[in-house]
Amino acid sequence: MNLFGIFRYAFRTISNAFLQFLFLIRKILANYQLSYIANDNKYYRFKDKYKGLDCFIVGNGPSLIANDLTWLKEQKIISFGVNKIHLIYPQTDWRPDFYVCEDIPVLETILDTVNEQKDLIKFLMNIPGIKKDDKTIYINRIATEFTGMDFFLEPVPYLFCGQTVLYICLQLAAFMGFKRIYLLGIDFSWNFDEADPDKEGFSVLKGDSPHFVPNYFQKGEKQYLVTKQHFDYMVRILHFAKGILDNLGIEVINATRGGKLEVFPRVSIEDMQTKANFR
Repeated sequence: MNLFGIFRYAFRTISNAFLQFLFLIRKILANYQLSYIANDNKYYRFKDKYKGLDCFIVGNGPSLIANDLTWLKEQKIISFGVNKIHLIYPQTDWRPDFYVCEDIPVLETILDTVNEQKDLIKFLMNIPGIKKDDKTIYINRIATEFTGMDFFLEPVPYLFCGQTVLYICLQLAAFMGFKRIYLLGIDFSWNFDEADPDKEGFSVLKGDSPHFVPNYFQKGEKQYLVTKQHFDYMVRILHFAKGILDNLGIEVINATRGGKLEVFPRVSIEDMQTKANFR
């Protein structure tokens, strides 16, 4: 290695160490609500706030039914809702405690609806048109092309994309201190042959894919292209996350009816509902 190469390596090493030091300062300050970045302070209001409790992450799969959500409300179980979960609102009084959308094409499509939801905490990508308020927290994520894997236990400076909103939710739930995380309506059932990619890599839909309501996606809407390669990566990275969460003593249990996600142990949602206290 020549002198220039040694200098470049030393510079990168020192720069990375300094960057990690700045990230550490941000986390320490945010723990005391003193960060110079307001978004960090918003995140750290929830650090270990629900330590030892249970929660549900509610997906948008075709198995999801409104009665399950009404039961969640009756049981006063904390829950995360994602993407177009608002389409089920006419059928139930349930509302999630936390709403998460990292899918930019979806968020752009439902921007007005998301802005109108003022009574819940929202974790969103920072795109033009998002109304800024005390309950809106921006997602800063790292994404890879179906190769790298990571799982961040704190959202500063980043969350790891994982190519699925479920992965963002799992990191947030762990950060908040939940001990047991149930999945509901997360079917992992996509039609891989019902979309064509455009020049930007998005899929332009020919028709709807399976969700809890018909016409979840309208013809011509854009979404991230879901391929078999994408699906396989999501399964692999969820196995990766399971290993980390298992080591932390955090259980993830799949209460979805059917579907194709077999990474986590399953439980019957009907059995849970018949128990006076499932926890």
